[in-house]
Amino acid sequence: MNAKLPNRSLRIFTLILLLFPLGQFSMAQGIRPLAIQLSNVKHTLCGQQNGEISVKISGGLAPYELSWEDEAGNFIDGDSTITGLEYGLYYLFVTDKLGFTESFSTQILVEDDQTGPVFTSFPADIEVPRVDPKNWFNNISTDLTLRPTAEDGCSDVKGICYQDKAREIDCQTTEVTRTWTAFDHDGNETSGQQIILVVGEKLFDPYYHTALKVYTNTPAATAVEFDVEAYFGVEEETVITSVPSGSEFALGTHQITYDITSECGQQIQDVLVLEVLPQPNSRAVRSPLYLNAGGWRAYFSDEKKLFQEDQFFLGGQEREMPYRLISGINEDRIMRNFREGEQFEYRIPVEKNLRYRVTLGFTELEFSQQGQRFFDVLVEGQKLKTIDIVEEAKGKAKAVEVSFVVQSDDETLELEFVKGDDSEGLAILNGLSVVPADIPDGTYVNANAKEDYLTNDFELFVADFSAIGGKGSSDNSQSEISGTDRDYLHWTERYGEFRYKLSAEVGKYYDLTLYFAEIYHQAAGQRIFDVYMDDQLLLENFDIVAEAGAVKTEVKKNFRIKATSSQLNLIFKKSKNIPAGVDDNAKLSAFSFVKSVAQDPVAEGININADDQEGFVGGDETVYSLDNYFVGGKSYTLPKGVEIENTDDDRLFWSERFGKDFRYIVPVDVERFYTVTLYFAETFWDSPGNRFFNVDINGERKLSNFDIYREGQGANRAVKKTFILQADSTALDIHFYVDGGDANFCVDNAKVSALRIEPANPINDLWTLGFLNTLSDEFTAEPGAIMFPNPIDRHAYFNVGASSVEDFKLVVVSKDGREMRIPSSLMRMDGDLIYVDFYSLFLQRGVYTARFWVNGKEKESIRFIVLHHR
Repeated sequence: MNAKLPNRSLRIFTLILLLFPLGQFSMAQGIRPLAIQLSNVKHTLCGQQNGEISVKISGGLAPYELSWEDEAGNFIDGDSTITGLEYGLYYLFVTDKLGFTESFSTQILVEDDQTGPVFTSFPADIEVPRVDPKNWFNNISTDLTLRPTAEDGCSDVKGICYQDKAREIDCQTTEVTRTWTAFDHDGNETSGQQIILVVGEKLFDPYYHTALKVYTNTPAATAVEFDVEAYFGVEEETVITSVPSGSEFALGTHQITYDITSECGQQIQDVLVLEVLPQPNSRAVRSPLYLNAGGWRAYFSDEKKLFQEDQFFLGGQEREMPYRLISGINEDRIMRNFREGEQFEYRIPVEKNLRYRVTLGFTELEFSQQGQRFFDVLVEGQKLKTIDIVEEAKGKAKAVEVSFVVQSDDETLELEFVKGDDSEGLAILNGLSVVPADIPDGTYVNANAKEDYLTNDFELFVADFSAIGGKGSSDNSQSEISGTDRDYLHWTERYGEFRYKLSAEVGKYYDLTLYFAEIYHQAAGQRIFDVYMDDQLLLENFDIVAEAGAVKTEVKKNFRIKATSSQLNLIFKKSKNIPAGVDDNAKLSAFSFVKSVAQDPVAEGININADDQEGFVGGDETVYSLDNYFVGGKSYTLPKGVEIENTDDDRLFWSERFGKDFRYIVPVDVERFYTVTLYFAETFWDSPGNRFFNVDINGERKLSNFDIYREGQGANRAVKKTFILQADSTALDIHFYVDGGDANFCVDNAKVSALRIEPANPINDLWTLGFLNTLSDEFTAEPGAIMFPNPIDRHAYFNVGASSVEDFKLVVVSKDGREMRIPSSLMRMDGDLIYVDFYSLFLQRGVYTARFWVNGKEKESIRFIVLHHR
C-alpha cells in the first residue's frame, strides 16, 4: 500500500531525528545509557608524576562536557585522557547535551613500590592489671597500648591494624601477643609485635547446665550420656560426677551431683536435675510444631515461636556445643543444640492427607572442610538429599535450612537421618519445624489462649504471648456462641487496659478484624470501652451486647488501616466519662491483622534503610522500609542525634548493615532497567585506610577497594553511589564484601546505610533504558511503517490497511498489565491511515504495548514509548 505521510507527522518525526541522531542509537538496542569505561591506565613511578588515565565515553547525547578532579578537589585540564599524574585518586564527571551526568573514579598506583610502610612510632611492651577476671581482652585499654604511626615513601599508608593471640602463662598471667600491621595501596605491608601481660586472678566460670530433660521409648532403663565438653563446656578442668556417664535411669526425676575443679584449684559444686519422660505420641496436629533438636528445654524465639524441648525422636543422642556466634540466623541458641547419631528418626504425629511445610535447620560447629561430615535425609522412606553442611552453608558456624512440603498418607510423618559411609562425622539435626503448608500470611491472635489453633480456613490463631498489660480469663464451661462456628475463639479473653504491638510495612493498607462476645455480663449498658490504633479512635463507647443484640453472640468489627510506621499499637482502654456502676474493662476474644489485597497505586521501587526497625520517610517523601531482603551481615544503630553532613536525612545514616561478606537479594522484573543508589557514611573511623571493600551487582564489580571516609573526604559525611543497569534475572544480587573475607583481619567490615532500587526514569527511556530492542521499523519515514512516530508525543498513525475506524480496534497495555481500550471517538481516518489521539488518554511517560485488531483479526503487537506527560 502506498500510504501518504501527513506533513504534521513528518515534522514530528524530523524533530525526533534531530533530538536523537542515528549515530546515537542502535535499531537493535536503542539509545544506550551514558557510560564511562576505563580504556587505559598507566601507573606512576615512586616520587614521579608520569601516570596517565584514558577513558571511553558512550551513550547519552553528544557533545559531552568533561570535568576532572583529584582527591583534594583540584581541577585538572584534560578531555578523555589526562597525563602527568602522581599517585592518588582521580574523579571524572561527564554531562551530555541533555544534562544527564555520569561519574567515574580510578586510582594511580606506584608500580615500582616494593617496600612496605615504615613505623615512625611503635607501642612498648606493657603489663596491665586484670580488671575483668573473665575476659582477658576487656583488660587491654587502647589508651595504654596506643596505636603505632607509619609513613610510606611512595604512596599513602592504606591502613594499620592489629591481631591478638593469647596464651595462659600461669594461673595469674595471660600473655597477649599483639601483631600490628601497616600496609600501603601498592600491596606492601610491614609488621611488628607488642607483648601485653594481663596479670591477676582469673574467674573460674565454666559453662554448664543444671537441668536436663530426656524423652525415652524404653521407660525401664534409659542410658544417658554426660558429654562433659558439650554439656558443661569445660576444658582442662576435672569433673567428677556422682553417677558415671552412660548410666541407666528409670522414668522420673534424678539428681546428679558433680565437682568441677579448675587447673588453678578453684572449685565449683552443683547439682544437675535430670528428668526422664516417656516419649509423647500425640499432639495438636493442626498446630505448628517447633523443635529444639537435641535441646533439653523449651524457649520462646525472638519471633515469639515456642521451640519445644526435643521429642518425637527415635535413636541418636543430645549434644550441645559451647557458645559461639552463628551467622545466618538470629536464634543462635537453637543451633548450639543438636541430635546426632549413625542413624536416628523423628516420628511426628500429623493429620492424614494434610500438607505440611517441613524445615530442617543445620549448622556445622566441629568440621571446617567439605566432605568431613555428610549424611542422607529420608522423608517417608524416600531419600530427600545428601547433606554436607559446610558445602550447603559455605562455611563453618553458618546456619542453613532445608525446606520442603510433604503430605503424609497416614497419621505419622517419618524423617530419617543416616550417616554417610565415609563420613567422619555423624548425622545431625539442629532444629525442626512442621507447619501446615497452606496458612495465609498475617497476624492471628486468640486472646489469652495457651496454644495455637488452625481453623478450617487454615487461619492460624496463635497463643496469646504478645499482649502488654491486661489480664486473662477463660470460660471453663465452653459456652455455645451464636453467630459463629468458631466458638473456641471466645472461650478465652483478655480484659482490662492492654495493647498489642503489630509489625507493618510503612504506607501499606491492612485489614484489621476484632472478635468479641460478651460471656460475663447479661445485658447492654454493663460494659463500655474504647479501641484505638495508635492515636486513631476505632471504637468509642463500644458496648458488645448492644452491638450483637444478645449475650454470648459473636461481634466482628472490620477496619482498613494504613500503616504510618512499622510498629503499630492496637490499644484497648477505658472510655471517658462512663456512668457509675458500668464495667470499664475493655475485652477482646481474638483479632487478625492482614495486609490488604488492594493497595493504593504507589511509585515503583524498593527503598531500604538498613537495620532501621521503624521505617523512615525522607525529606523528599521517599518511604524507606525497615531492613529487608538481606542475606548475612549484622545490624547496628547509632545513638540518635548524630549529625551527618551532605544530607538533610541524617536518620538515614544512623543505622547500617555490616560484615565481611553480605548481600541484598532484591526482587525485580527480568530485562528491566533499574537505578540502584547506595548510601554510605563513615561513622566509626576518623581517618581513611581502615575500611575498604567491594560491591558487585549481579556479579559485576561496581566499587573496588571502596573507602567511605576517603570518598566522602571525612567522617559522618553522606556518600551516595548510583548505578543504572539491566536486570538479567528476577532479582538483583547486591554483594558487599571484603577481599579475603573473615581471614582479612586488617580490614574493617563492609557496610551500607540504605539502598534505593527503582525503575530507571521512564522519561529517559531512549538513552537510559534500551527498551527499543524489540522495535524494528518504528524509526522510519517509509510509508510501510505500521505505527509512527514512535516514540510518540501526542498522537500516532497506524498504517494497517483498515478502510474505516469501525474496522480497527486498539488496546493499550501498560507495563504492569493494565489494559485500556481506546474509544473510537479518539480515532479518525486520515487518508489511508488511522489517526489516534494519545494525548487525551492522560498516559504517563513510559513504555506501553499496542494490541490491535483489523477486521476482527489480531495483528502482531508493537511496543511504543510515550514522551509527553499530562
